[in-house]
Amino acid sequence: MPLLLALLLTLPSRPRPVAEDRCTTMQAGLDSATAKLPPETNSDSQYYGTIIVTATQSFCMGGTVVTVYRNNKLHWALRKISVGSDLTVAPVERWAYSTNCPAILDWLERLEQLPIRFGIGPIRQTLQPRPSIRLPMLHGTDYTVRGYGWVKQPSGAPATLSLSSNDGEVATWARGIFQATVPCWKPA
Repeated sequence: MPLLLALLLTLPSRPRPVAEDRCTTMQAGLDSATAKLPPETNSDSQYYGTIIVTATQSFCMGGTVVTVYRNNKLHWALRKISVGSDLTVAPVERWAYSTNCPAILDWLERLEQLPIRFGIGPIRQTLQPRPSIRLPMLHGTDYTVRGYGWVKQPSGAPATLSLSSNDGEVATWARGIFQATVPCWKPA
């Protein structure tokens, strides 16, 4: 009987918080990334948000959001917010501009050339053996690229496009723009 009592006393009285709380807290910090226009915005050079690139670490151990803005002169501004594994620390904000960082233009052009399709085919052909498919990675950083407003349908109507992966072309592109712009970031 004393052993059973000792075991009962060592059990925690409440369950520990689950990872979803950590993920929710981190996501709230990252969601603030789209809420602010570039500081160099003026009346003749209004910026508009066009793309959001998100890198989220496994198990919500931190993340980065880069928001891409464009103005009517085809100048681009990037805002980067990072949240580390210590979620109590305020997110770090940095800015980069295409006027002094040519890597931004290079990587945005590469985004336009990504060879990604919906992959639902074949549509009207006879079924053929399915080619071997690369298994998804079950860990690592998850990258998401979302286009808002400037994604146009052939009719001219705006659309939202979102690509997400932790492997392949989407991940390679996202890692590339993060790497290429390292020297470009300036404090807010």
